[in-house]
Amino acid sequence: MGKAIGWYYMRSEISMLRRSDRIIIISEDFNTILQKANILRKKIELIHNWAPLEDLHMRDKDNIWSRKYELHDKLCIFYTGTLGLKHNPELLADIALAFRDQTHIRIVVVSEGLGADFLKKKKEEYKLNNLIILDFQPFELMPEVMATADILIAILDRDAGVFSVPSKVLTYHCAGRPLLLSVPQENLAARLVEAMETGIVVPPHENGRFLQEVKRLVGDGGLREKYGKNAREYAERTFDIEKITDKFEKVLKELGES
Repeated sequence: MGKAIGWYYMRSEISMLRRSDRIIIISEDFNTILQKANILRKKIELIHNWAPLEDLHMRDKDNIWSRKYELHDKLCIFYTGTLGLKHNPELLADIALAFRDQTHIRIVVVSEGLGADFLKKKKEEYKLNNLIILDFQPFELMPEVMATADILIAILDRDAGVFSVPSKVLTYHCAGRPLLLSVPQENLAARLVEAMETGIVVPPHENGRFLQEVKRLVGDGGLREKYGKNAREYAERTFDIEKITDKFEKVLKELGES
């Protein structure tokens, strides 16, 4: 029955796309599906997703938010955003276990729901005082929250493949911090991080290798600085809202003239 329901909605979406005058995609990977659906290439416009750079200014690690949680003088490994069980939250528990005896390191998770609840149980079970789990924070505090991080982590299950483009990875780039991703190699986020040299990518569920890369970043401040500098430069170069607006206006203008 599930396949029948899926088929119905897939056919409905393809029908909608065929009736559309223009289609804006956020990744080149969507071209494959559209071509299989016989969508005319001239109807397709690629505009990559972006993060609100103008709202995510660089901040010092030592700030009001970091002092509130006594993180301003700690090396902080951060995960923020949605965290379901399919995001492999056990990976974050493994990191906390690996660094439990290093009092200057904190693993900070800003999330709510099943994944956060799972980590709270692990924290209690293993007495992980270095694992800090916080509820979602107001958006206006995000510059201070991300500035507190020394390493930013993103996790995406292998089933997501190429079609899930996690916006948190784009937001992370604005923070000017190194990224460590557990995502499929073919995913746009992985390709972006590797191409721009803004961090390290490890395939999903390779927990041992992922932990090795965490330790490498923890121990190499120069590497963290390099990746963080590249990340912010990419964000400033790519997330110019004026240029992005121009792309949408171009599409609308062409529609008006057609």
